[in-house]
Amino acid sequence: MPAKNLTQKELKEYLRYNPDTGLFTYIKAKSGVRVGQTAGSLNGRGYTLVKINGVSHHAARLAFLYMIGSFPKNIVDHINKIRTDNRWENLQDITNQENCRKKGMNKNNKSGVTGVRWNKKLNKWQVTLRSEGKNKHFGVFSELLDATKAIQQAKKDHGYSQNHGLPA
Repeated sequence: MPAKNLTQKELKEYLRYNPDTGLFTYIKAKSGVRVGQTAGSLNGRGYTLVKINGVSHHAARLAFLYMIGSFPKNIVDHINKIRTDNRWENLQDITNQENCRKKGMNKNNKSGVTGVRWNKKLNKWQVTLRSEGKNKHFGVFSELLDATKAIQQAKKDHGYSQNHGLPA
């Protein structure tokens, strides 16, 4: 059964979702599965997958189907960044652009501030932010503190999450 064709009614025939815990449990016994047993297992990226009729589904996406009757239109974001926390209050349907605005700091970052990099040619800190698919420049600064203030204001002005660029 392809993911698109799974309905809320069919989902509720197999599983119960607890929005307060984020857990799915089986409501029908079948081979190797007990009633009340927690459904799902972790994939290699740390997300919970639940298999229904031989098809694996992300538990967070199933939560949307269970709660509102349809799969999310976009990306399911775990607000607290914990991939296994599928509580309803921790899930939101956001666009890819919104999701990118919530990204943590790149592991290669040397300034310690997302959007601030050292420009060797100018011998200054350069402030750049990606917005609406384009890199926007907000100046160059001799002092890291000044560059940090500039990027914080730019992020605020362009609707970035207050957690954008913080270590995960």
